Order: sequence, then C-alpha cells, then structure tokens
Amino acid sequence: MLYLDDPQTEFIFKAAAFIDRIREGCELYIIQSFEERQDTFTIMEIECEELLLFSEKHFFNNLDEISLIIKEILEEINKLKVLNELSEKGNCTVCNTPLIMYDTLVIEFGWKTMCEKCPSNLYKLLYYLEMPTGVIAI
Repeated sequence: MLYLDDPQTEFIFKAAAFIDRIREGCELYIIQSFEERQDTFTIMEIECEELLLFSEKHFFNNLDEISLIIKEILEEINKLKVLNELSEKGNCTVCNTPLIMYDTLVIEFGWKTMCEKCPSNLYKLLYYLEMPTGVIAI
C-alpha cells in the first residue's frame, strides 16, 4: 500500500507516469505506419532515458535493477524498430497479428486495441519495472 505522506510517494507517481507513457507507445505503434512508429519508438526511448535519470536521483537503492530492465526495454524497442512487414487490414502493422479490441470497463479509457504478440515482452518488462520503482504499490 502506498502512503500519501511518505516522502517517496511523489516520486513513485512520477515513475508511474514514465511507465504509462512507454505503455501508451505500445498501444500506438501497433496501428502506425513504419515511418510514424519510428517517432513513437524514439519517444519511448526518450522516456526510458528520462526514467533512468530520474531513478538515479530518487531510486538509487534500486538503480542497478532499474538500469538492467531499462536496457532490456531499449533492446526490445530496437528489435521492433526495424520490422517492416506487410500487414493485412485489422492486423498489427508490425507483426501482422490480428488486433484485439477490449473494453477497459473504465469510462474515461473506453475501448483499447492491442496486439498479443509483439509488445508482450515490453509489457512484461514494464511490469518488472514497477517493483523497483515502487509503482506496484499504486
């Protein structure tokens, strides 16, 4: 549980925002053209680098773990960045896997589109990043 009067709370929420912005990139690149997703991947890389700098100041006790996970995220982004397969309409523009629509059950978020294949490693790594940053407590 996250205690609002804990001095780390502010930093945990900011780390969550970094992680969420990287996750949002995973929702975007699956529907973008090759050229468009290059920009999305660059933004995701910048978010990773900024999270690492932020972590150096605020999560220094877990910096080794955070650094390792961010390095793996950047490696995964670089793998996805070069993929330029032809895709069928309604499929992921990166890996051509059929896209899935699901209801988030949150009115403000509505329906989301996801690919079950190519961003799965990124989602897993982002989840692993939640423990050393404290985001898991939110």
